[in-house]
Amino acid sequence: MKFDGASVSLTYRDGLLVNAATRGDGTTGEEILANAKTVRGIPYKLSEPLPGTIEVRGEIVMLRSTFERLNLERAEKGVQVFANPRNAAAGGLRQKDSRETSKRRLDFFPYGTGAVDLRTGRQISATHSGTLARLHDLGFPRRTDVQICLNVEELIAYIEDVKTRRADLPFGIDGVVVKIDSLDQQEDLGSTSHGPRWATAYKLPSEQAFTRLNKVFIQVGRTGTLNPVADLEPVVVGGVTVSRATLHNWDEVVRKDVREGDTVIVQRAGDVIPQVVGPVLEKREEGFTVPVPPTHCPACGTEAVRPEGSPFVLCPNRACPAQVSMKIQHFVGRKMMDIDGLGEKLI
Repeated sequence: MKFDGASVSLTYRDGLLVNAATRGDGTTGEEILANAKTVRGIPYKLSEPLPGTIEVRGEIVMLRSTFERLNLERAEKGVQVFANPRNAAAGGLRQKDSRETSKRRLDFFPYGTGAVDLRTGRQISATHSGTLARLHDLGFPRRTDVQICLNVEELIAYIEDVKTRRADLPFGIDGVVVKIDSLDQQEDLGSTSHGPRWATAYKLPSEQAFTRLNKVFIQVGRTGTLNPVADLEPVVVGGVTVSRATLHNWDEVVRKDVREGDTVIVQRAGDVIPQVVGPVLEKREEGFTVPVPPTHCPACGTEAVRPEGSPFVLCPNRACPAQVSMKIQHFVGRKMMDIDGLGEKLI
């Protein structure tokens, strides 16, 4: 199963944990050794003093039961509750005080090894399933969700079984990872710039929920687009409380035929971005308001324009304060200059 948590890399030298780092953006991560030592399932010392160095990769998650218990405790104290288990886990790893991380009660589950440089060789087993079993022998949690499939039919049956059990699992998942079991075959297949040829992720269908669309408001984008956004009655979708969702553009508003007051279907596209799938027409009542494109920018009052054939309505004022703010946020963001500590509130 593909856990919905935070990927980490643990380095052991002669059986002792000497480094821990987050995956980050895939190239640059954060060093989290002190915090990692508070996570259940991460041994400080392996059960065997393996001579050499081994990198263990896995996922740190917050169990659903832990998430519910912590949110109940935080609500009773008047502290802001966590949005979802994944964010709570990732945020816990970034705490400057490891005692705060320990309060999150996080769990670690291994999914393989990275660089292995032991006196006994570059592998601890000849297969991926054997590697996971060996890691259990060394002190890591057992992966009971792993299954060896001998053909496509068995693989499809396993995926269908995961789909039916998804809501009852103690942790969040967003898919199933399919891997070649033989490590020699993995090495022969190699990788491309996009990822390994010997593994693929099957994404599960997005979880959906019903809620009320209260109003459609306008959000000014950094390029001047006046985008329709749905204001929703808060609803939990895939472990996340959603109160706003994108409607993309005005052609989509017409195509989906959503109206203020409708009961709508909401999902998180790719289990990330909340979006409105469409209305439940059987619950529509007379007099529900049809959203219409804006005639003026809500931020600067400039008359809006809509290029012929375009689904977008634009604010042509380049000095529009909303556009300027969004451009600065984009510039200082993680994908551009990555300026730490400068975000929406300060801008």
